[in-house]
Amino acid sequence: PLPIGAPSNNNLVRVAHIDSGVDYTNSGLAKGLAYDRDGILIGYDFWDNDPFPFDSDTAGSPFFPRQHGSYVLDILLSTGAPVAVMPFRYPRKEMTRMSEVVKIAALQGARIVMIPMGSRKKEDWTTLERAARDHPEIIFLFSAGNDNVNLDDVQIYPASLSAPNFLTVTSVLPDGKSAPGVNIGHVVQMGVVGENLPLKFAVGPKPTVSGTSFSLPKMAGFLACLIADDLTNTPSAILNKAFGLAHPSKRPEEFHYFLPDAVIAKHCQKREWRGSTIHKN
Repeated sequence: PLPIGAPSNNNLVRVAHIDSGVDYTNSGLAKGLAYDRDGILIGYDFWDNDPFPFDSDTAGSPFFPRQHGSYVLDILLSTGAPVAVMPFRYPRKEMTRMSEVVKIAALQGARIVMIPMGSRKKEDWTTLERAARDHPEIIFLFSAGNDNVNLDDVQIYPASLSAPNFLTVTSVLPDGKSAPGVNIGHVVQMGVVGENLPLKFAVGPKPTVSGTSFSLPKMAGFLACLIADDLTNTPSAILNKAFGLAHPSKRPEEFHYFLPDAVIAKHCQKREWRGSTIHKN
């Protein structure tokens, strides 16, 4: 079905979500998506080359398609952040096209780009890195991964990339300790609670999700709330504020800062974000 919704509110922060797509037929998830002035979804399927970025990743098995992108979106919306999410199904068959994804996201006004995925093949991510460096006005968020490795020793991309507008996030327990099996290292700037998170809208085989892919959208939601406080702030100012509100890690060799749930809640659930003003592109 054609993904149609209400045109995006002018007060919402646009977030590009590069993943397996999303279930835009799910009414709970659809309300958090970005739509143009005609009510058409802003997004694209770079795998099938069509405007229907529906969530279906059959890389593992065509009989059990994953719903990873929908789960990540669910966790982002659960923060209460003022976001309008643009879903892009990643170009698995031709990863050099990741630069095209970034270009479209930038043209559509993305302030944050979420990439909760990765691999050990650096060549798959070189065009993304160049494109991301060309857009310092956008914050790029990478999940550290769940390979139980130290990124100082084993390079996993894009998590191992470094730039002023890049932020790598890992999953931690509520007490601030790194979660079992997650990737750590000096390149990891932030630890966010990403274990046993309840799904609110998406339908999955389990009622909860865990891992760095799900700490990432909580970080994205937090940054979106900080951006909404002052839309003129630069990525540098936003990230510096985020670090200032987070707690220094007790194990900086694993990650630098710990962002407790209470801090996210304080800044994202303090008022109703979604007004009635319509953004006409």
